[in-house]
Amino acid sequence: NMNEEDFPEKFRPIIRKLHKAVESKEMKNKMELEDGIIDELADMEREIEELEQKTLLMQKQLEVQKLDSELEKRKVEQEKAQVEQEKAQVEQEKAQVEQEKAQVEQEKAQVEQEKERVERENEALRQKIEELLRNKKE
Repeated sequence: NMNEEDFPEKFRPIIRKLHKAVESKEMKNKMELEDGIIDELADMEREIEELEQKTLLMQKQLEVQKLDSELEKRKVEQEKAQVEQEKAQVEQEKAQVEQEKAQVEQEKAQVEQEKERVERENEALRQKIEELLRNKKE
């Protein structure tokens, strides 16, 4: 139902061919079939685009999950390294305490030796005093 006069001259031959095609029942059926196929292809293209977008989205989500996993793994490794470092520091402090304890024990032994020496000297002096007092009485 198109009027040739409504269009520029260069489109009029196409409009005439379309009018002739519509006049033929067989051609009309073919054109409708073609339109249906074109619509189906367009629908398929849209579905393909949607699937491609979903695929890209899923790939990006996987990448994010991998990055999150890697980040978590690094975090765990850092925490593990920190625990190991703290453990080494505790061991070092423990060794230092043991060394200080040994030093205190050594000093304690020296004090005991000095105490025994002083007691021996005191005993020797006492005996000497007793002997001098005995000699003086005699």
